[in-house]
Amino acid sequence: LLCAALPFTLVGLAFVIPDPKVVASKEGAEAERLKLQALMRDLYTTLMLPDIFYPTAFIFLLNATPSTGSAWFYFYSSKPPLGLGFTSEFLGTVNVVGSVCNLAAV
Repeated sequence: LLCAALPFTLVGLAFVIPDPKVVASKEGAEAERLKLQALMRDLYTTLMLPDIFYPTAFIFLLNATPSTGSAWFYFYSSKPPLGLGFTSEFLGTVNVVGSVCNLAAV
């Protein structure tokens, strides 16, 4: 309930705050379009720099590859003829300890 308070407050404020109508001329709209076009060109130029593009592409490809997490969980938690037989509580504890060690840069 507490997490929903801020979004509901914003919805209420949206009805209270006046929103004046913007009258745009063709010259103003054309200037805004040209400014946006220049910003998009600068963004594209920045993203295509090798120092930015290659790490970004590497992280994307690393996250786009399939994961075997659920298969390993089945192997870890299945009984000994097919797996190791660990309980889910133990696996959760190992995961928490691993995350803490990861945060501690161990």
